[in-house]
Amino acid sequence: MKKWFFTLLFIIICLFMSNSALAKSSVNLPVVNTYVSGNANHLLISSDSKYAFTAGNSQAYIWRLNGGQSKEIVDLSYQFVRDAAFSPDGQQLVVSAGAPYSSLSSQLVFYDSQSGNETKKISVGYDNMANSLAFSNDGKSLVIGLRGQISIIDLTSNTEKLKLSINQYANIIRFHPKQDQFAVVICEDYRDGEPVILQIRDAHTGEILKSFGDILPKWIYNDRDFLDMAYSPDGKYLILSTQNGQSGTLVFDVQNDYKRIATISQNGSVSFNADSTLAVIGNQVFRVNQFGKPLNGISSDLVNPYLVNLSPDGRYLVTLYQDKVRVFDAASLSKMKVEVSGRSEGYVPSPVVVNGTGMFPIGKILNVLDISGTETVVRDPKPTYSYVTFRGSCYAISEGKTEVTEYVVDESGVCFEPTGKVYKLEKAALYVDREGIYVPLSFISEVIVGPKNDTIYQSDDNILVFNMYTWDELDSKEPEKPNKPTIPVTIPITLAMKINSPWLLTTDDGNLFDDKDHNVTPVTRQGTTLLPIAPIISKLGGKTTWNSTEKKVTITLNKNTIELWIDRKTALVNGVSKALTVPPTSIKGRTMIPVRFVTENLGADVKWYKDSQMLVIYYGGAVENATDLFTFEYKLTLLDPYQKKEDNKTTLEDVVKENQKKHDQVKYNDKDPLDYYGKMIHVGDIVDSGTFDGVVKKINGTKVLVYWNHASFLVDTGKEKETAALFGIKWLSEQWVEAKTVTFSGSGY
Repeated sequence: MKKWFFTLLFIIICLFMSNSALAKSSVNLPVVNTYVSGNANHLLISSDSKYAFTAGNSQAYIWRLNGGQSKEIVDLSYQFVRDAAFSPDGQQLVVSAGAPYSSLSSQLVFYDSQSGNETKKISVGYDNMANSLAFSNDGKSLVIGLRGQISIIDLTSNTEKLKLSINQYANIIRFHPKQDQFAVVICEDYRDGEPVILQIRDAHTGEILKSFGDILPKWIYNDRDFLDMAYSPDGKYLILSTQNGQSGTLVFDVQNDYKRIATISQNGSVSFNADSTLAVIGNQVFRVNQFGKPLNGISSDLVNPYLVNLSPDGRYLVTLYQDKVRVFDAASLSKMKVEVSGRSEGYVPSPVVVNGTGMFPIGKILNVLDISGTETVVRDPKPTYSYVTFRGSCYAISEGKTEVTEYVVDESGVCFEPTGKVYKLEKAALYVDREGIYVPLSFISEVIVGPKNDTIYQSDDNILVFNMYTWDELDSKEPEKPNKPTIPVTIPITLAMKINSPWLLTTDDGNLFDDKDHNVTPVTRQGTTLLPIAPIISKLGGKTTWNSTEKKVTITLNKNTIELWIDRKTALVNGVSKALTVPPTSIKGRTMIPVRFVTENLGADVKWYKDSQMLVIYYGGAVENATDLFTFEYKLTLLDPYQKKEDNKTTLEDVVKENQKKHDQVKYNDKDPLDYYGKMIHVGDIVDSGTFDGVVKKINGTKVLVYWNHASFLVDTGKEKETAALFGIKWLSEQWVEAKTVTFSGSGY
């Protein structure tokens, strides 16, 4: 039983990790176009990324995404749109039009996307309304969700070729991009308490291939305030998002029989880019296959999370916001920003985390640092390897290897002779198709850039910062005078914090000083503000180190170094001794530093608002704005309620205790195969143990014979057998186990 308890604990920890807090950074995207749309509540983009459709209760438009032209659709019979869909080739648009707030006689109106001209109409009959529409993959059929039925229309003959009876409304339908099947959500529109059912159906016969009515979270069992669903273009994932009482998003692994692999607290419109590497859910951007934490956030001042879509080609992010259609350049959503000595240099692919280690695209990064940085990838023979050249040196890096061999580069840029130096990577190199070789950041910072320069990865903001002090190329183009100090260029930044508040604010976002301890806040001692300085220095582009033996804090930023000691009223600033009014101290085991002394000695300006107990730091040329106090006070009014809601969520300890309590209440006997929670297990059922699933083959009293044949996405591919052994499971083998040590998962795949 002890083994099962720790297995359960491991699962819960993994689930909590997959539901981690949303990305705190916000990306500000350049605006491409803005159109006046009126009061619209529908938005969709054609698969060829050429057109967008918006509609409300009185207006409907087709927009050209790259040109800003629009065609107002004025001939909708009742001036009310229930749903719409573009054909797979983007050439047709079909709209379900009817009377506002009524199910009376409605029809499907077809338009040519390019001209906006009507091409035909199909009536769906009196006293009915098409709630949802979806084209088949070949564009020859249309699936229609109606009250009490699903109809499939042959668009060549305009006749109904299949009619499927359902109990409620088919509120949203999405066609699988690679197979002849579709997903449909069936629920009552405005009646609380009715069940919501997700079904996967065969597009030819209407047969139910999979039904999820009994496993959807309880928060979805209410009336539908918001609902969206999308398949990834490669057909591997299905994402269902809902907002209702409690809100969230489910991610299903389609290839693994629609097994649910993630539950995300973020919700909103769902869209993918064409190569299925990026998913946008509301105002958060996720790397597909890594749904545990958002890759980037999009400023809530830019988009409506319930009406926002990424164009399939990945070029545009389109949203309906304040009666306008906003089209943004989406290029930076999936990229990591690289800054060199305060200058924004460009964007490269974001790092990939492998077993806890961040792997960075070395060729792309070095090319940003210097035009001499190049990468030549050799894919044949295997394994894939890469020659990375930079500033007169060449490095041979092989996929799956930790050894890096250095070469000399000749005048033509060819790597021709080993230097005899071999470096060791802390993690084996990774090859990513179309992006090149990825290596740990330590190799780039210690070997390529060198320890005399600062390399800082700000993970919350997805920014890689290089503070360069030794490279001639980054100095002024003017001939440098003797003994002239090299002063790195800095980016203006404004930071704000409030006494007894856990938030460190910027003009773009807000971060907690400590995600794990929300009691970490600025405090005052003898009129001096003290706080953990490391998050502030990190935001400014510097770094902080702690020497526990000397109880000493060292802060470096650009060319400045400050050394402070706990309970000592003197500090060293660039080697010069200076006095402090209040010394650094330790409060509840945390080192607290006088913020004004440190920031002003690093070249920052500090503004104190006594009445509101707010302190604002201006650095790198940032200047005070008359609206700063109002802006930051307003941000706190938004962030505090959000964090209180997050803090009030059920803790991991609470979940473990509740599950143990449920288990303790089960009355077991010596004949029935009852699972961990007391549910009866039958032959053919799927049961879970740890991160593994298996099929029940036989039952003998309280024992079940399980064939373990499925591992969750948390288990590395190829390591199933050794990982299963840690849990006492025989991978791809039949094994007798006590029923009470496993958990019922379903009635079959």
